[in-house]
Amino acid sequence: MVMATTGLRRSNVEIVYDMLCLCRKGRFSRTAVMYGSNLSYAQFATYMTFLTERHFIASDGSGRLVITETGNDALRQMAGVVDLLSKLRSTEELERRASLPSPGPGLPHARRVRLRKQVENLLPPQASGHR
Repeated sequence: MVMATTGLRRSNVEIVYDMLCLCRKGRFSRTAVMYGSNLSYAQFATYMTFLTERHFIASDGSGRLVITETGNDALRQMAGVVDLLSKLRSTEELERRASLPSPGPGLPHARRVRLRKQVENLLPPQASGHR
C-alpha cells in the first residue's frame, strides 16, 4: 500500500493505485479490498463505482474482485505518477526536518536563492531538463 507521509493524505491517484494493486495480487472480496486499501465503506463505494464504470475492476463468478486488462494498463501508467508523488513527499519531509525557512519576502534575496538551490538539489532531476 502507498503510505502517505505523516500529516499528508493520499491522493485519489494513490488510492486507486492501491486498490488496483490489491486486485492484481489476487482475487479478493470487496471487504478485503476495502480494508486493504484502508478506506471507509463510503469511500470504498465511491472508488468502486469509479473503477467499475471504467472497467478497471470486475467481479468474477464468485463475487471476488479482479483487475481487468484496462485496469492493468492504467496501473502501469499510474506507477510513475505514484512514484513521483512519493518523491515529492519525501522532499517535503526533508525540508520540514531540516527546518528550512520558507524562502519568503522577509529573507534577503541572496539567502532566498541559496535556500531555493538547496531544495532543488534535493529533488530528482526532471526528464524535460527544465527546473
